[in-house]
Amino acid sequence: MDDHEKYRRRVERLEKAIQDQRAFLHRIPDPDTRERGEVHLFELIEMREKLMSELERT
Repeated sequence: MDDHEKYRRRVERLEKAIQDQRAFLHRIPDPDTRERGEVHLFELIEMREKLMSELERT
């Protein structure tokens, strides 16, 4: 498997994790817990953006 394929698969997994995290956030009643979940979502999005830029380079 080449680097391009590895990055593409990682981006796909991150996109799935982002979708799951967004769905999970809608079910959290506690504001503090929801805020931590939003931080995690933001981190996932940042990781995806970094991988997308790497994917464009390969």
